[in-house]
Amino acid sequence: MASEVCAAEAGRRLASLSAEEQRAGFELMAAACARGDFRACNDVGAAYSSGTGVARDLARALSTFERACEKGGPTACENAGSAYLNGEGVAKDPEAAKRVLQLGCEQGGAGACYAIGNVFRFAREGRDVARAATFYEGGCDLGHGAACARAAFAYGTGLGVTKDERRSFAFFERSCERGDLGGCAGVGISLRDGLGTPKDERRAVAMLTDLCERSHGEEACVFLGTMYLNGRGVGKDVPRAVSLYAKACGAADAGAFSQGCSALGAMYKSGRDVPRNDAKAQELLTKACTVSHATACLRLGEMAEAGTLSPSGNAQSASTFFRAACDNGAPEGCAAADRAGRTR
Repeated sequence: MASEVCAAEAGRRLASLSAEEQRAGFELMAAACARGDFRACNDVGAAYSSGTGVARDLARALSTFERACEKGGPTACENAGSAYLNGEGVAKDPEAAKRVLQLGCEQGGAGACYAIGNVFRFAREGRDVARAATFYEGGCDLGHGAACARAAFAYGTGLGVTKDERRSFAFFERSCERGDLGGCAGVGISLRDGLGTPKDERRAVAMLTDLCERSHGEEACVFLGTMYLNGRGVGKDVPRAVSLYAKACGAADAGAFSQGCSALGAMYKSGRDVPRNDAKAQELLTKACTVSHATACLRLGEMAEAGTLSPSGNAQSASTFFRAACDNGAPEGCAAADRAGRTR
């Protein structure tokens, strides 16, 4: 047992050691892994994946992660699933990813439950939003804040489950309690709109303002911007709304980035409250569509149909954007793609 504890500690400290110490630490972990310590095996896989203390070998990393997963290591299952999804050391294999991630979830791995939920939710083939919701709930019950937020979204929209705004709000609260800023933003939105809880716009503004000012809280800036744009809970302030959308659009987080760019792009496309600017609209909406924001793709399709894209859009490019919107969950994109395809 003492050697296994040392092996785990070596795994945590490996990156900060000298090259010689890294090699020694790797050997210690490898020995513990050979004795059946799945935690050490996960650390060995991580070392192979990063090339720390040993030559980088993604194929061996995956095989080691799988061995640890089979021995009862949910974190290793999550790592193996990531390798299969991203083609690290193996050809991309979503079905193999589902297999190891489900095993990790069954072993009590909250991250694995969340990851397999995402596989089912966003898969281009074999998409199953009902199973996704089930895995998100399981991950939430195991303490994963982002999984709680995904479950909240499912119940708020009826995606794979019966729509239930009160249950959605409860999941957002659980997500926020676990430190997930997206979940806290969901609480703010629910308060703003009275979804599953009494409407309280002033409390929503206060909560979203606090979140927006935090590091990695830019997603809240989008929702706060919409409140300033529409004068809800605060006086209407278009420059403030534009500033908040721009802050989100400049964020590193893909969710905040796509929503901020999409919201700002939509303003320039429509000319609502700001001078219409097709070039700015196209630039911003393209950024958001590139990271799979369905509404942004839909708006680009509309611009292509109207001939306001540069270079000029046409039915073929419109169909491409509408199909992207459809693939990313916008039903109206599916109908628009079929319509555009018939006019080509």
